[in-house]
Amino acid sequence: MAGGFAGDGSTSARVEVYAPDADTWSQGVALPEALNHAALASVGGRLYLVGGYRSDGSASDRTWSWAAGEREWRAEPDMPSARGALAVAVSSGMIHALGGAGGEKGEPRKLVKAHEIYDPKARRWSSSTPLPRPRDHLAAASVGGRVFVVGGRELTPARNRAWLDVYNPESHEWRRGPDMPTARGGLAAASVGGRLVVCGGEEPTGTFEEVEVYDPFERRWSSSDPLPTPRHGLSAARIGKRIYVVGGGPEPGLSVSGANETLEVRS
Repeated sequence: MAGGFAGDGSTSARVEVYAPDADTWSQGVALPEALNHAALASVGGRLYLVGGYRSDGSASDRTWSWAAGEREWRAEPDMPSARGALAVAVSSGMIHALGGAGGEKGEPRKLVKAHEIYDPKARRWSSSTPLPRPRDHLAAASVGGRVFVVGGRELTPARNRAWLDVYNPESHEWRRGPDMPTARGGLAAASVGGRLVVCGGEEPTGTFEEVEVYDPFERRWSSSDPLPTPRHGLSAARIGKRIYVVGGGPEPGLSVSGANETLEVRS
């Protein structure tokens, strides 16, 4: 877990690391700068942190990486489009940075439709086919080599979307999938067992406990066990057949939680 908001509303540079086997947390190497609404991905045993918002509200184009044993985060080439509240997904070793919202200090946020791909081996960014339906506070994951982008909102929780867009890295084309049953932004997503699992989120009057699962072969959504702690702005990561759902806010707007809950996706 890297960056985010502290309970007092300040932006954090704190990094914390969870060891599932020992069920313990430890403090990691702090970020070079405090960031919230950044995106985090793992490729080849290395973590990559992309974009986010600085303490002054400006959007970042920075990319940072870290591997176990290193004493500081390494600067990677800047992302072409500065933005926070974006989503990332890893497909065939490439990091896809999708959507989000940009803006300089004191400026209104503007949706970003950019779809930019980082090659960790070449340490180079390139641009690909833009996201067809731009939004921020969205989620993404790779299933079967394709990139699934789900949910999000158009700058406000009053304009949450249930959209599902699917990108084919071979043809560089997008297609629309069936809408998610529950429109929401500030959600998290992960893939397991060839399916897309979507957790939590926010609307103006509350947070979501709903966990919904998309099967790309049947092109069908179904419901799974709800989150014990409904929340938004949370993170999800898969280890084996288990998804770890961490942090977030239990109330709409600025709120924080240390919840760490797991879901085992049945085959």
